[in-house]
Amino acid sequence: MVWLDKFQQLVEYKSKYGHCNVPSKHEENQSLGNWVSATRSQYKHSSLSKERINMLNDIGFEWTAPQQQRRDDVWNDKLEQLKLYKSKHGDCNMPQTYDNQPLANWVKTQRSQYKHSSLSKERIKKLNDIGFVWSMIEYQPPPSNETTKMRMEKHAVGNEIEESRKRPREEMFDEEIGQAPKIMKQNSCSKVANDNSTSSSEEMNEMNSDLENAQNLLDRQLKEKGEMMLRLKNENDVQKQQIHDLTIKYDELEKELQTKSEEYQSLESKRKEEQQVHETLYQEKDEKIADLSEKLRSKIEVHNTELKSLCSTNKSLEEKLKAKQSEHDGALSKKDDEIKTLLSNVSGLECQLAAKQKDIENMVTSNQHERKSLEVAVSQKDEQIRKLEYKLQTKQKEYDLLTKTNEEIQQQILYQQHQLQWWSQQQYEQHQLQWRLQHQYEQLQSLERKRIEEQQAHQKEINDKFIALEEEKQKLNDMLELKEEECSQLAIEKEKRISEIETLNNHIHGLNQNFNKRQKDFESLSKLQQDLKEELECPICIDTFENPYMIPECCHRFCKHCIEESLARNRKECPMCRCMVTSKRALRKDELICKISEVLTCNDQSKDEST
Repeated sequence: MVWLDKFQQLVEYKSKYGHCNVPSKHEENQSLGNWVSATRSQYKHSSLSKERINMLNDIGFEWTAPQQQRRDDVWNDKLEQLKLYKSKHGDCNMPQTYDNQPLANWVKTQRSQYKHSSLSKERIKKLNDIGFVWSMIEYQPPPSNETTKMRMEKHAVGNEIEESRKRPREEMFDEEIGQAPKIMKQNSCSKVANDNSTSSSEEMNEMNSDLENAQNLLDRQLKEKGEMMLRLKNENDVQKQQIHDLTIKYDELEKELQTKSEEYQSLESKRKEEQQVHETLYQEKDEKIADLSEKLRSKIEVHNTELKSLCSTNKSLEEKLKAKQSEHDGALSKKDDEIKTLLSNVSGLECQLAAKQKDIENMVTSNQHERKSLEVAVSQKDEQIRKLEYKLQTKQKEYDLLTKTNEEIQQQILYQQHQLQWWSQQQYEQHQLQWRLQHQYEQLQSLERKRIEEQQAHQKEINDKFIALEEEKQKLNDMLELKEEECSQLAIEKEKRISEIETLNNHIHGLNQNFNKRQKDFESLSKLQQDLKEELECPICIDTFENPYMIPECCHRFCKHCIEESLARNRKECPMCRCMVTSKRALRKDELICKISEVLTCNDQSKDEST
């Protein structure tokens, strides 16, 4: 199974490196890194089984990527630096010109994320615990001579800010586009009413024209931002759908591979079982052949001993016959011719016995040669085991027949001995003894003929069995060739499946790389959009510029309403860097764009130098 193989590789990776965080571009096993990221994605979408989750938890698998952990560590480090700043200065309102510029940018980013409801509840709680001020307007205390009208306006602005924080990001963005002209007109009217003592009608007209130009510029920029956000959102949705489809296809392919692997394993197990059965059969046949060969050897040895005993008894009989003949020469002088004939018959029998003994010895030697040839054939071809078994059985039958004939011959020899003894005792029965000997000789000839006929029949039966065994051997060879062809076809199909899996893995890897590239482009665009939005925001009200003004001493930009309100509180210093302010200057459209482009290019250069 593919999943279990990857799990085993992950266990080996942990035993080697001590953790389960396999990088996606791991040089040794890149597919393992892709599998780890896919498993985390399945866990997020709740498409991973409980059994697999428990198996991964047992080995200490981390369900969140280490990059998110590093981001949390960086955020906590910045929080500790802000706590140190508060312990030194008494508050968290860090100026933008502070020596630790990354920390000042971080503070501004937290306020912006809080305003757009993109900050987690846990981080909001941690910042509230140290007394973090989310709005500069809320933090600045109102002066004692502030009029009731200004207080009411400030209270209304504070309520609008709180409501904007509670609303979703898209509704707030659309409402900013629709109601920006009204707010700017109301603010311009209130500002004009407050500055009647210090401004003339011509200056008011110029300010109104500047406000209208700035309003048009902001409207166009906000529309472009909205269109860009919608495009990015659509692209992100399309990419998510593609990733979801790919994960579904990957799961389907994994299931198919699992079924194929199970089928292949079942076929392998069947083949191994058949092989084991054949091996056991071959072993049993080898044991039977060994037992039969041992039995044949023992029987041949017994037969040799019996032949030797027969030869010794035959010699003793000859000696006895010669002794009897010498004793009865005088008494049987008349019957010398008959005795000679009897002796000639006995010598003929002896010759026959010698010939039979030679035949038996030749058969024993031939049996030994055949046994050796059978052992060689067994070692070379396992298919000829049955043939050898049948041959051994036939040889055993022949041996049984030979033993029977030898026993009969031995019995006949004993019978002849008794007859000779009886002839020596009773001379008058010599004619009967001669007749009996002749009759026995005929019986021996008939037995010999029967033995030859039986031997020929057995030889024919052996030949027929040999032909049948050859045919069965050919069938087994054909079956073996078919099995080998099936195994080769299975191996080819397995290689094809492996190549298909590799191509699919390469395709998935390419899609992952394309997704990572698109994600990086999206992050860079969102970061550029965030930087542009931050540059277009007033650091006091954290809102887009209505009528931008710049302080020449420190080049900080604020809304006209915010800077005038700050200076009206008898603060002759910049709200950001707290430097003394002697004058303020309104910015035109081209000046504002130039300032923003300079700031963005400076930020990019600083980031490039840091990297």
